[in-house]
Amino acid sequence: MSLQKSSVPVQNTKTNPKPQTPMSDADKVLGGVREVMETLAIAFVLAFLFKIFEGELYVIPTGSMAPTLMGRHKDVVCPECGCPYQVSASEEFEPGTNASVSSNRHVLAGTCPQCRYTNYFGSNNPEKKVYPSYKGDHILVNKYIMDFRRPKRWDVTVFRFPGEPRINYIKRLIGQENETVQIHNGNVYVRKEGEDRFEVARKNAGALLSMLQLVHSTDYENHTLIEAGVPPRWSQNPNEPLAWETTDYKSYFTRPSDSVSWLRYQHRLPSSEDWSEIKRGTYSPDSMPIPPQLIADFTSYNTSITHSADAKDYYGYENAGARIKTRTVKTDGKETVQFLCSPIALDLGVNWVSDLALECELTVEKPQGVFTMELVRSGFRFLCEIDLATGQAVLSAPEGPESFKTVTADTPLGKTGTWKLMFANVDDQLRLFVGANEIEFENHGIYSIDPLLPPTQRDLTPASLGVKKAQVKVEHLTLKRDIYYIASNIHTKRELIDCDLLEQPYFPGLTELELRRLMSDSSLWQGFGKTRTIEFPLKKGEFLLLGDNSAKSKDSRLWEKSMFPGDDFEYYVVPEKHLVGEALFVYWPHGFRFPGTGLNIVPNLSKMRFIK
Repeated sequence: MSLQKSSVPVQNTKTNPKPQTPMSDADKVLGGVREVMETLAIAFVLAFLFKIFEGELYVIPTGSMAPTLMGRHKDVVCPECGCPYQVSASEEFEPGTNASVSSNRHVLAGTCPQCRYTNYFGSNNPEKKVYPSYKGDHILVNKYIMDFRRPKRWDVTVFRFPGEPRINYIKRLIGQENETVQIHNGNVYVRKEGEDRFEVARKNAGALLSMLQLVHSTDYENHTLIEAGVPPRWSQNPNEPLAWETTDYKSYFTRPSDSVSWLRYQHRLPSSEDWSEIKRGTYSPDSMPIPPQLIADFTSYNTSITHSADAKDYYGYENAGARIKTRTVKTDGKETVQFLCSPIALDLGVNWVSDLALECELTVEKPQGVFTMELVRSGFRFLCEIDLATGQAVLSAPEGPESFKTVTADTPLGKTGTWKLMFANVDDQLRLFVGANEIEFENHGIYSIDPLLPPTQRDLTPASLGVKKAQVKVEHLTLKRDIYYIASNIHTKRELIDCDLLEQPYFPGLTELELRRLMSDSSLWQGFGKTRTIEFPLKKGEFLLLGDNSAKSKDSRLWEKSMFPGDDFEYYVVPEKHLVGEALFVYWPHGFRFPGTGLNIVPNLSKMRFIK
């Protein structure tokens, strides 16, 4: 991802005194324009000072770091479940410029990460909404931090492309000097110089929290699906003790039960065909059941459907717009047009992700009983049990792996109140967060597991909540996944999947229903776990940097030696002399439009953030 220099608008902090006399509409407009111009002037001065004394300002043009950093994109709110998400709009513009590629190329649809409805947002969309394409995030970069410390793993780093040093790129620093980096099964492993074995590279808390990606949130539970007969993602097994209750499928509360009662998650994903029947009112859960599936490396940003009359899309289809069809529906004597969009199956994720995190807001109504969070990986159950009377937390794996040692630690729980909890099983490590604080366990929750183990039938229920003799309320229940790094390089033929699962004809023409069968039928899972392994040896002063959007990042895994002839380093290496600095802060996510204009100059405060 190349970076472009940028100016910097910042938030206006001035307030106008109360006028002594009523202002005319013209005065109000002029006053608003004046405030914006003052804001821009102050921003320019601050940007100039920052550039001279501390750092540099850049804009992100493409999506190789999505969703951590946004390239040119469209903001979308799913009309079915209300979940906000972004899809790439880079296809509409020439790389490295703001010039439109062609008036015939438009991003017309994208798929929701929550309910998997593929939304049409062309100019004639049924909601009559405008979906503009926004520039990418504007960021501050500290150019001098590396004068005082060595580059650190997981830092989001700006560097000069070795093949063309005038061009700046931004990626996450994955490999450090004097080590060999191995990518396998979605994870990063490292072997230090002089050592004979690889160890998983574990993320610090900041990187972990920023790199987790949404799988499902009860905040956006879709009642249309439930009313059509699709089972809710979170439910109880009727053959187990029943203690969980809900009125809206967004919050859950319990009544005390003498035995453990479980609320279990299953990853049920409607296809575009399912959605077509649901919108028509002819969906039948008996004839079109939606089975639970494995969690895959799906990213909404990558699901944009582009209509192009003069170019092929990413997979070589002549016209991706052919995936958008219409039909006329008559309701109460009134005809309306429905847009039926079929996403590209390979964009829906084809790699199994086993590293998960479970979040919720827990309200303890009585300090009694036990509350349990469970995550499953390769058939193993990993538990975090919290005694609500004492606040003590226990991490355990009752059925293995043998390397895991049961450990305990104290938490602030143990009284009535409300807490935000997150239990993560990422990078061969169990971690518990209460609010913003990570709970420290004796061995840090670290274990080892055979990375070749495939998923089992139990992985179709990858997350659960349990209560015993507890009276609690659970809200904002959210399941997230870790980034899956695809083991690809210039020698591999398939960039989007790194294991052999099905016969070759499935790729690249994989259909949605074939993908569903692949992710739901355990007889096809032998290849999961047994993924490709790629190694990147690094010498002194050499680093490896990869994009968070692994499926669509043309990062150093895929560079070719011919890009920088005459240099004596490997094709995938970023030499230390090319490192520019550390990305610090998103100071200007795209702004909102100033009333009455097409200028996006009103600060978007909610998305200003530090970069981890």
